[in-house]
Amino acid sequence: MGFLTHAHENAVTAAVTAASSFAISDQALVDLLLQDYMADLFDLAHAQEMNWRHFLTTDPDDLIYRKEIISEFRSFPDIVLKVRAVCQCILEIQSVCRAPSGGAFDTDSLQEFKLFRHAHDTLSDLADALRKQIDAGKLTSRGLKRLYEVVQEKLDRHYFKTFTEDWEAVTSGLDSIASYTLRFTMDEEMHVTQCAVTGIHKDKYVRKLLPFGSKEGRHADKLWDLGQVKEMRSPVEELLHDAMHIHYRQFLATMRDMIEDLDDLYRDLNFYLAGLNYWRQMDSFRVPLIFAEIRPMEEKAFTATEMIDPVLLLHTRKAIANDIDFAPGGELFILTGMNQGGKTTFLRTVGTLQVLFQLGWPIPAATASISPVAGVVTVFSHEENTELQHGKLGQELKTLRAGMTDMTPDSLMLFNEPITGTSPMENLYLSREILSVCKLKGYHGVWVTHIYDLASGCDAINEALEGSKVSSLIVRVEGEGSDVHTSYKVLRGQPGFTSYAKQVLEREVGIL
Repeated sequence: MGFLTHAHENAVTAAVTAASSFAISDQALVDLLLQDYMADLFDLAHAQEMNWRHFLTTDPDDLIYRKEIISEFRSFPDIVLKVRAVCQCILEIQSVCRAPSGGAFDTDSLQEFKLFRHAHDTLSDLADALRKQIDAGKLTSRGLKRLYEVVQEKLDRHYFKTFTEDWEAVTSGLDSIASYTLRFTMDEEMHVTQCAVTGIHKDKYVRKLLPFGSKEGRHADKLWDLGQVKEMRSPVEELLHDAMHIHYRQFLATMRDMIEDLDDLYRDLNFYLAGLNYWRQMDSFRVPLIFAEIRPMEEKAFTATEMIDPVLLLHTRKAIANDIDFAPGGELFILTGMNQGGKTTFLRTVGTLQVLFQLGWPIPAATASISPVAGVVTVFSHEENTELQHGKLGQELKTLRAGMTDMTPDSLMLFNEPITGTSPMENLYLSREILSVCKLKGYHGVWVTHIYDLASGCDAINEALEGSKVSSLIVRVEGEGSDVHTSYKVLRGQPGFTSYAKQVLEREVGIL
């Protein structure tokens, strides 16, 4: 992982990677509903056991570099098809190399030898397609030019120049094997003493199965001698196993070396395939994507119009667009409003778009200007774990402590009713204490709460303490009386001191 996702060639070193790292916990992924969503995007790209979070970066050069690459991939679907073929081929080789047989040969293993040729052909096809567009002046991104160089380097490393011609001469039909012919030699008592492979299909077979190493000793007309026969229950199975296991183990060793060398290419290509899967998914919903303007980290900027949560859109097939605009230097928003009004969705949208932005992918919004953050920290209220002795408040405070420990002034803070396990008055007291600390430390983010006095006290806390600006956001409601309902639109404003619980209860349960 590195050359196709980092703008600087030395970016894969530990020091540079650590400097541009992005922290997000497993719990944060669950809170934002990103765990399964991102796993599905990368699974569609044939990725296995790949931690996609390793691709998150704070480096603006990396984000620009990735924008160039994924944009050009979008413009050349024929190249993307060849990229998919390369990744699928590598995945097939990985499957063979990881098989539990441990390198034991059986008759089906003959089919696997053709993967050596298949890898050559898929890599060559990708290199040729890239070279054609580069020569025509149509591919201009630094990344895809580098991709061509890397693919060509790997071809040169693992295959000699005359590989295609030599393969045809050496394997004689192995690519499409359907049958093979054996010649047996028997003694006077009709016991089999020797055996040789004489042909695959109707073509003569050759002495050496694969073009590993030197090309000397290849005689197209010489039979492949299987040697002296041992006791066997199934002559064909036993003979092939005894004679071929050395060649098969050599083949697997060669494939393992190749796979290890192709690992960085495989992971980087899968990153872009996952990004293209995401883009295609948004296209299916007719949702426009844009690359956000990159602002300096110290600005703590997050300005977006008509932003949409792609995860919610996938599950509900609809989503309400919203705007957000953090004040320069960072802002702490206290979001209040109607029950089931879209507050949690708004908070998740901000977190999800921040993550997508720091993958270098486009985001679903009309306009956007965003600063990288060092991480996303979530603190959500969860159901009480009755197996613990702390009680719900104890659990919540423990979660808050963990979140505050992970937080830095360069993190994005997303709190969703972090305290619910105590009385409203104690909740207000604890929340004000925590908010004061967050303000003084210069944190920025969104805090969803039903404690309206917390939101109404924004002016007072701004006057009393330095640090981040604290502001109130509300969910706009429409209608009156029992017909009141949420618009799912979030905007700046003073809290209404009601969550409209009575109207929600009447609408959902119908008993009032």
